[in-house]
This record gives sequence, structure tokens and C-alpha cells, in this order.
Amino acid sequence: MVNKDLLVKGISTMLCSFPFFFGGPMLMFYSVQADNLLLKITAGILMLLAMFLATKGLMIMVESFFGKRK
Repeated sequence: MVNKDLLVKGISTMLCSFPFFFGGPMLMFYSVQADNLLLKITAGILMLLAMFLATKGLMIMVESFFGKRK
């Protein structure tokens, strides 16, 4: 059986990561053109946050299908 509460939580976590997947590279592109180090660091943090949220959401979804890891 699928734990629907965990599945919804995992999907919502992954959906929260999508703006960062698009915003980070767009900001990186702009920061390279403007040659601004602060924007490059911010874009890198946004991209890392996107990867973290997507991985966490995926792990929550896998947990909803298979249960806790032992």
C-alpha cells in the first residue's frame, strides 16, 4: 500500500524545487553577462537548493512506496 500523506508531501517538496531549477540557471546566465560575483554565488546556492529539495522529495516519495529504510 502507498502512504498517501507521504506521497503528497514528497510531490509538494519536489514542486517547491522547480522555481529554483529555472531561477538558478537564469540568474547564473545574467551574472556571467554582468560579471557580478555576488549573483554567481546566489545562483549557485539556488541551484544547490533545487537539487537538495528534489532529492529530498524523491526520497520521501520512495519512502511512501516502500516504507522506512532499516
